Amino acid sequence: MAYDDKAYDEAPEPERPMDLPAGPGQYQIYEMSFPLNPSRQKSIVKFHLQGADGGNQGCRGTKSQFTENANNLSYLKADISTCGITLAKLSDIEARAGEFVGLVLACNVVFRTLENKKTVCNIYFNSLVERRELTANTAAEPAPAPKEEFPF
Repeated sequence: MAYDDKAYDEAPEPERPMDLPAGPGQYQIYEMSFPLNPSRQKSIVKFHLQGADGGNQGCRGTKSQFTENANNLSYLKADISTCGITLAKLSDIEARAGEFVGLVLACNVVFRTLENKKTVCNIYFNSLVERRELTANTAAEPAPAPKEEFPF
């Protein structure tokens, strides 16, 4: 895929907001994918997540990170760092995707309604909790959401 290793190396980690709205939860990375953004010919890094605790357990969502500019790369770099992983080059991410699978992260889920009335969900990785083995259920079809108001 198309990655800009130099821009990734030079991207600073952004300052993270201290007061994130919405409730925290724990989410486990069960898969990663790297589709190409056809309009920009740059890859998108997708963290496929599953709720790992409480009322969110088993519910799924995806955090997508674009790799198009320095701002995008700085947030991706921060998320990779939160996962406890250091990449020398962004182009190494696909080969090392297995290191992300099984990680449980404390996350905040924030909803915003855009001007066009579309609601979007932002997922913020706050900290690494632990690594857990994936269960057979994790790799299977998504479990039904335990609550209708689940964010994904």
